[in-house]
Amino acid sequence: LIPSLKRQKHSPNTKSNVREAYDFVIIGAGSAGSVLANRLSTNPCVSVLLLEAGSTPPILTEIPAVERFFVHTSIDWDFESVAQNRSGSNLNGRKVKYASGKVVGGSSVLNDVQFSRGNPQNYDDWESMGAKGWNYKEVYEYFIKLEDNRDPEYYADGYHGIGGPQTISKPRYNPSFKKNIFEAAKSLDIPIIDANGAHQIGFYDLQGTERDGQLCSAAKGYLVPVDFRENLDIIPEAYVRKIIIKNKVATGVEFKYKGSIRTVSARKEVILSAGTVNTPKILMLSGIGPADHLKEHNITVVSDLKGVGQNLQDHVGSLENFVMNASVNVAIKLAEPSTIGDYVNNRSGPFSAAQLVLALAYLQNNDSSDSREKVPDFQLYFVELNNILPLLDFNMKLEAFAQIYLKYTLSPYLGCLCHLLHPRSRGTIMLKSANPDDPPLVDPNYFEDPEDVQDIVAALKACRRVAETEPMKRIGVERFDTLYPGCEKYAKNETAYYTCQVVSTPITYYHYAGTAKMGDPKDEMTVVDPELRVKGIKNLRVVDSSVMPTITTGNTNIPTQMIAEKASYMISTSINCNKYNKTFEEYVL
Repeated sequence: LIPSLKRQKHSPNTKSNVREAYDFVIIGAGSAGSVLANRLSTNPCVSVLLLEAGSTPPILTEIPAVERFFVHTSIDWDFESVAQNRSGSNLNGRKVKYASGKVVGGSSVLNDVQFSRGNPQNYDDWESMGAKGWNYKEVYEYFIKLEDNRDPEYYADGYHGIGGPQTISKPRYNPSFKKNIFEAAKSLDIPIIDANGAHQIGFYDLQGTERDGQLCSAAKGYLVPVDFRENLDIIPEAYVRKIIIKNKVATGVEFKYKGSIRTVSARKEVILSAGTVNTPKILMLSGIGPADHLKEHNITVVSDLKGVGQNLQDHVGSLENFVMNASVNVAIKLAEPSTIGDYVNNRSGPFSAAQLVLALAYLQNNDSSDSREKVPDFQLYFVELNNILPLLDFNMKLEAFAQIYLKYTLSPYLGCLCHLLHPRSRGTIMLKSANPDDPPLVDPNYFEDPEDVQDIVAALKACRRVAETEPMKRIGVERFDTLYPGCEKYAKNETAYYTCQVVSTPITYYHYAGTAKMGDPKDEMTVVDPELRVKGIKNLRVVDSSVMPTITTGNTNIPTQMIAEKASYMISTSINCNKYNKTFEEYVL
């Protein structure tokens, strides 16, 4: 199995020597940083340094059904929230665990592999909130530019790109019962759609970030093809401590490397792409953030930006499980020699599945007071499950896990994971201390707004409606008869029971966004302007999911890459290398 994975080069060649200065210093080699490093180094007259705190990824992360098992390992930041006041009675310490890639490729190495742009309205909303130039019409070209869609049934509809760095394709796993899910949708008069095409509401025979049955991370798509460039240095295991700022100008970066504290200068810009959790942390350690909070930790205030670390949003959700008689337990299936052979020889079968997700659905909550036309309110994932995922991902108390799942350890079952798409609640990222080695205080502040609970309850009810259709009955689908601890008294009241389930056991899908909000510079809660420049500081930009004013309607990896594609083009306007007789735009385009 492992030798066969080496057919594709999965991570770039890296370097060990760091020069004194570069034109651009990028912090974070994740979904955004990989894009920036590729695009900015296209022009040979500029030098680019890409710093990554983690290492290169293990070869087994190439397997789409396996890479999620690397959460809580050395390639995961493995963040933990503070105890939640309104939720989490079935979680250890009332805390959620939040995976984030500490690896070359970032969270594109650990995510659900899903291809989702979100909804066009997301980007029109961004512009209406002050992010001029970020409406859907203007960002659409960057979605097309990044994409290399390999499935004719999708790219033929005119909504997809071919030839970009990020390969997109359908997983090569189609168990017999998958068709029943789509038959169930049709029986409920729910359309089957391309969720990245003309409409987003409906069931989606998903595509993922896969290339010939293997994961196509941002590192594989963007860094591997250009790792030979002499003007690009990719340095792993370089832990950034802070940005060096002199007279309101970002001049370099301080980082820990090979056991010592080092500095590197940036002649043009420092670009922060460390993700929704680490980006505000680094800003605050550098003296950029809410003045009162910085003073609490004896950090010199360089710029009092109240929005740093605020506006945290997450696609929080829940899970409904159904036993079925159409298959063996997927854990047993993965261990079968024939399954391994299918993957080694054909890159097909369960190992090629995008985290074993078989279908997605984007649906509306018809009872919501603020549901919008053509915009879904929640997302469903129909997943061939076993007990490993909830045990690994959900941080449940062992007694709660045992009460719900132990009975079904060897049973084949279908999970309907779900999450809201428009969280109204807002959380924070704050410093624990001024020590760069300390993790930040992550508070998603779940269910500050009770309407968030209602959207997730509506999603669980939708799961159940699908399961109760005739096509699903034909494969013996039946809801688990075990009940969540503390919710037993509500068993005969669907709404009350689901409400208890959601509040007692919230599930994060690792889609944090918004903690360095983009928008009108006059808005005191924005951190960056529409060109992603940090307010009040020259030569410093933020380019990652933290700049999203509101979270997108779907998985966040592809929108983050789009942000980096657009940022790369905007940065190009500051580059003109006359000695090469070409502008940056000519090289990139």
